[in-house]
Amino acid sequence: LNHDTSGLYNSLVKMDSDTYALAYQGPGSDGYISTFTISSSTAPDTVGTVTPTAGNAQVALSWSAPSNGGSSITDYVIQYSTDNSSWSTFSDGTSTGTTATVTGLTNGQQYYFKVAAVNSVGIGSYSSSATATPMTTPSQIIISSIERTANAATLIWSAPSNGGSSI
Repeated sequence: LNHDTSGLYNSLVKMDSDTYALAYQGPGSDGYISTFTISSSTAPDTVGTVTPTAGNAQVALSWSAPSNGGSSITDYVIQYSTDNSSWSTFSDGTSTGTTATVTGLTNGQQYYFKVAAVNSVGIGSYSSSATATPMTTPSQIIISSIERTANAATLIWSAPSNGGSSI
C-alpha cells in the first residue's frame, strides 16, 4: 500500500482481516477518513459431478459443493439445454442446497444440465454437463376388439402413449 506521508497526520490502520482505514489531514485543517477493503477471496471452484434422476416432466439434480473461494456460497445457478450449446437458466430462487428439481420439461426429450456456485465475488465455473431424459409410464392400452375362436382369442388395440421412452 502506498499513500502520501508528507502531511502532518496520516495514519493507516488495519480494521480486520480485509478492511483498512486511512486517516489524513487535507488542505487547511480539513480531516478525512477513508475505509477500503482488500479481499483475497475468489469465485467458487467448479461444482462436483452433477447426478441427474429423470422423472415425469422433470429431472432431479444433485451435486457436491465446491470450495467456496474464501467467501460463503450464496446460491447455485442451474442451466439446461436440449443441444448442449444454447443454455437456459432454471429459475429456482436462491438456494445454498446441493439439490434441485428442474420442472416443466418435455417427456422423451433429452436434456443437458450444468451447475455453478455463486459467492460474493461472482459465479464459479460451470460443471461438466450431465444428461437425462424425463419420462413417465405408458398410458393404458384400450382394446378395440376381441376375436374369439374355439381355441384362441385375438386382441386388437392401438399402441398407447409411450410416456417418453420406447415400449
